[in-house]
Parts: sequence; C-alpha cells; structure tokens
Amino acid sequence: MGPVEIAVDGSRLRLTGGADGWADARTLTASCRIRRALAERPARLAAEVTDTLLLFLLCRSGRTPLHAAGVMCGPTAVLLAGPSGSGKSTLSLAAVARGLRILSDDTVYIQMLPRLRIWGLPRPVHVFPADAPGFIGETRLRGGKLKAAVPVPGWAGPLVAEQAAVVLLERGERVRLEPVAAGVAAKALSRLEPGFDLLDRESAEAIAAVTAAGAWRLSLTRDPAAAGPPAGGGAVGPFR
Repeated sequence: MGPVEIAVDGSRLRLTGGADGWADARTLTASCRIRRALAERPARLAAEVTDTLLLFLLCRSGRTPLHAAGVMCGPTAVLLAGPSGSGKSTLSLAAVARGLRILSDDTVYIQMLPRLRIWGLPRPVHVFPADAPGFIGETRLRGGKLKAAVPVPGWAGPLVAEQAAVVLLERGERVRLEPVAAGVAAKALSRLEPGFDLLDRESAEAIAAVTAAGAWRLSLTRDPAAAGPPAGGGAVGPFR
C-alpha cells in the first residue's frame, strides 16, 4: 500500500494513492474511498485521510492552524510550542496520565472572529515507543520517525477554550519555568514550518492574539513528566 498523495488546486484538495478522495472549501464537503488495508490501520487512516480532509476544510473556515500541543488547564488552553523533539507530545501524554484533557499533541486551531477561541480535535498522542511504557499497539512514521500512537481515553469530539497561555519548550539540564515577553514568544512561533507558511498572514494574526499577554519558557530534561502536575492534585510547571 503506497503513501497517500495530496494535491491542492484552489479551493479543492485531492487525495490519490492509498485513498481516492476530495474536499471542496466552497461547499465545505468531502468524500473518500479507501483501500481495505488502510481501513485496517485506523491511526494511519486518521492521519493521512480523514484528518487531512477535515483540516483542509477547517483552515478555510476561519480556523488558523498553529503548530503546538494544547492541554486544557481549567478554562485555559496551555499551548506547548517547540521544535520536533522538544517534548510536546511526551509532556501532553504526561498531562493526560494525570487527568487533564488535551486539545491536540501537535496542532491547534485559532478562531479570531467573532472572538478568540482555541480549538482542538483530540487524536492519539504520538510518542517514541520508549516513552510509552506498557503500550502495545500501532506504530507509524511521523516526520520520518517511528512513533507509537497512544489513544487518548475518555473524551470525544472537539474541545474549545477562550483563553490561552503559551509555553515555549526547550531542552535543558534542569526543569525551569520563566516568563518571556510577547514579542519574544511571537517571534518563536513565527518560524513557520512547511505547510503552515501557506497561511502566513493568518498565522501572524493568530500568533499575536495568543501571545498578547506574554508567555513562558519551559526548560525540560529528558523526563518531561517532571514538569507536569503531580498525581493526586496540585499543579506545577506550566499547568497552573
């Protein structure tokens, strides 16, 4: 079974290869036929087909993608941003293990009108198999790296928050949390990866909105769970 190929022509997206489908931004409709082999791999089906069609329509319906994980802490979406390998997914998994809901382990969607809202559609958390002890299930290549797709239990459907706290992740010798200015956070988030740069104007507006009140920088060791909330209550790290 070959990879699913994606082509965009104006308001229409087309999938070929492992699936045959389309999405039309003018009518906000989509359709797809898939091969049996793909239907038997639900994590890959979601990542390469259904999510692709859904997210294409979302991005053209006033929802701007932001490359960050999102964890719900009360009414606030804590947005964890950083380069690949900085700990977004592993920290998200640690938060889930302590009873917090996640918006996403990779991408959230910012709605600007009529008011700021941060949307997420929970999907399996993708981490290195070594960071998911006891997990036995499907693995897949993500960004050229083999990841385990860990299901998120207990919540279904989209989640939304009306306020955000941005946390920039980096690696360090010890766990440390410090405030950073709005401009510093906006500059860090503005390093758009391929695909996200197609919406550079919309991205700039969304980034300015979620960083307006400033942000935080969190240094993580190789044990991101150390920065998460302790089991049984309380909160440390970015989950305040």
